[in-house]
Amino acid sequence: MDDIISSSVPQKQCTKCKKWWPPTFEYFGKQSTVKSGLRSMCKVCNKEYDVTRATLKNERKKERRRSNPEVAERMRLIDRLSIRRHAKVISERKKNYYDLHPEQRRVEAHRRRARERNVGGKYIAKDIQDQFKRQKGKCYYCSNKLIKYHVDHIIPISRGGTNTKDNLVITCPSCNCSKHNKLPHEWPEGGRLL
Repeated sequence: MDDIISSSVPQKQCTKCKKWWPPTFEYFGKQSTVKSGLRSMCKVCNKEYDVTRATLKNERKKERRRSNPEVAERMRLIDRLSIRRHAKVISERKKNYYDLHPEQRRVEAHRRRARERNVGGKYIAKDIQDQFKRQKGKCYYCSNKLIKYHVDHIIPISRGGTNTKDNLVITCPSCNCSKHNKLPHEWPEGGRLL
């Protein structure tokens, strides 16, 4: 009874370490199948139990593979197939997401390129939408109404520009492709000088 913290506060005993703790989620994990909603082991004992169980499971799996080569080959095949299946499911989900959110694909492509070149700055898809509204749906360089658009860095990343929303403009595909990696003063057709 030395482990009891206070006799006036209700206590719950851990089934493994036999210590008494307040019956709260701070000391015990959740378990919906029990009336109290708390696990029988305290969080510390439960964590040790989970680690031990995972270690034993891995050791049994390795032992089965060592003792029976046929089982080992079949398990390897199952692992390869499940990895492929999982990768296929993830790629389908990504494709569906990008079909619904094309701006996000652009954001991630620019972010990856900036990371490869060690250039700072980040922006989000909402920044592109805000820039589109500021430009009133027109190309930054030629002022034509945009149906399809590209996101252009005014100062290209390859020329030392940053990947921040201050360096972004919305352009028509023809202007963006003809500008390529030129600075605004090197590309007079755009009509924008720094």
